[in-house]
Amino acid sequence: MPFRPSRLRTALSALALCSACLLATPASALQSGPPPVGAMPAPPIGPASAESLGLNAAQMRLWQAAHSATREAEAHALELHARLLRETADEAPDAPLRPRVQAMDRLHDALEQDRRAVRERWLALDDSLDAAQRRRLRTSPEAARWLDLPPAGAMMMPTPGGPQR
Repeated sequence: MPFRPSRLRTALSALALCSACLLATPASALQSGPPPVGAMPAPPIGPASAESLGLNAAQMRLWQAAHSATREAEAHALELHARLLRETADEAPDAPLRPRVQAMDRLHDALEQDRRAVRERWLALDDSLDAAQRRRLRTSPEAARWLDLPPAGAMMMPTPGGPQR
């Protein structure tokens, strides 16, 4: 079977795409081995626990309230998404979009209300902690997520004018 020009064109396009990807890959991504000397250590990955924070009884109640509010909000979000899918599953493809968009707006409003309630629980806990406990709490991915903090170890964006002196 002769080689068609369209297959040749496709093969050359795929080859060009693969070579462009290889050229765009930084050399550091291809290297393996131990990190260079003086590199920043990786931040602690595990979530902060009540034991690692050294909480007193009042703080422990706030910790438990924040965790239970988090679990309830996540379960409620799943329930709301499932309800939206059930409500919109039998719609015709040419049905008007307004009812679906209104249902999505109601879903987003409910999720936002839950997010704010959970955030208030985490902020109440944060307000009750001392400085050392706060640092340990903020390394927790769960707390950082609800407090709208950047992930632990994330680089912060530089200011537009450069570093301020």
